[in-house]
Amino acid sequence: MSIIDHLVAYDAEHVGAAKRLGLLPKDASQWREGLPTYRGADLELYRRAYPNMERFVRKFAQAGGTVLAGTDCAPFCSVVQDELVLLVRAGLTPHRALRAATIDAARVLRRPDVGQVKVGSRADLVLLRGNPLDDIRQTQKIAAVLLGGSLVRQDRGAAE
Repeated sequence: MSIIDHLVAYDAEHVGAAKRLGLLPKDASQWREGLPTYRGADLELYRRAYPNMERFVRKFAQAGGTVLAGTDCAPFCSVVQDELVLLVRAGLTPHRALRAATIDAARVLRRPDVGQVKVGSRADLVLLRGNPLDDIRQTQKIAAVLLGGSLVRQDRGAAE
């Protein structure tokens, strides 16, 4: 469900998150080039409409709709972890939000080799420091990343 991602990726909270993660160019004016921004009356309309978008996502999920997580303008917009937080704020459980970014996305993309940990699947894993089922923001605390079974990133202290 990209409705939330498209509209919140440009607000101050998400711009701040992107800056903290080092995802914006040094000259912050460059990242907005070619991207929509919301200012003035448009920003006010977005802020008033946002609760309706959250309500739609919640009701859509409750009705059995398939909700997917993702980002379509990386590396300069929100990251998947931000979208997971937004989905939980909209009413999904952390478990359902994680499924939206993994197995449900793989199913929709017809990719049985990704999205879950099982024999025959790609060995791409993100190891976290905490339990995202307790707090979805734990997805932002990455201890290590494995791609194709090889360690490509390990944060200091990850082996603790």
